[in-house]
Amino acid sequence: RIWQTMTAHANPLTVRVAAAAGQPMTMPAQDVRVFLKALPALGYDTATLVAAAGLRDHDLASPDARVSCEACGKVLACAQRQRFTPNLGLELARVTPLGAWPLVDYLVLTSDTVGNGAHQLVRYLRLTGNPVAVTIRDERDPVRIEMTTTVQSFAMEFLASLIHLHFRTETEGRFTCLSINFQHQLDDRHDFERKLGPPVKTNAAWNGLEI
Repeated sequence: RIWQTMTAHANPLTVRVAAAAGQPMTMPAQDVRVFLKALPALGYDTATLVAAAGLRDHDLASPDARVSCEACGKVLACAQRQRFTPNLGLELARVTPLGAWPLVDYLVLTSDTVGNGAHQLVRYLRLTGNPVAVTIRDERDPVRIEMTTTVQSFAMEFLASLIHLHFRTETEGRFTCLSINFQHQLDDRHDFERKLGPPVKTNAAWNGLEI
């Protein structure tokens, strides 16, 4: 029922963060570039945000470069101080285009169903050390895409929104969720529901999507 056939494009589905034991957490510069490309669509001046975070052009130039997660957090925090946007993770997901992460795009594009694409995504997230751990519970119906994290709720909201929005696009509107669940409170739960469609539950027993 839920693993509908995939269609046109693959999707970037997450912010990926890798950290060596005992070292400051870092993330690919590409991830920060994706946010910096999306933020102007929400009305932000990225030059100001980059400067406030202490980032320089060469920090983001190399395709293999990594930057500290703290620097990325500063970019987002400065954006919220510059002009508060409720549900910033959701809003960034809405303006993050298909193709933002080419490797993930390829993995999902070559999957023949949403289910296979989701499993490819989980494997990829594990390899890249994403701070949001994703587990697919497909031994029962409804299926759960469960998420856990030790970092801020922004990453959870961004990832859950991307999964729903881009899988829905991939299936030409046939993919949907029974509910999207968060253990924490949102800035505006009703706004989440208006823009995503399915019911959104807060103070839930688990985080993720029920399909």
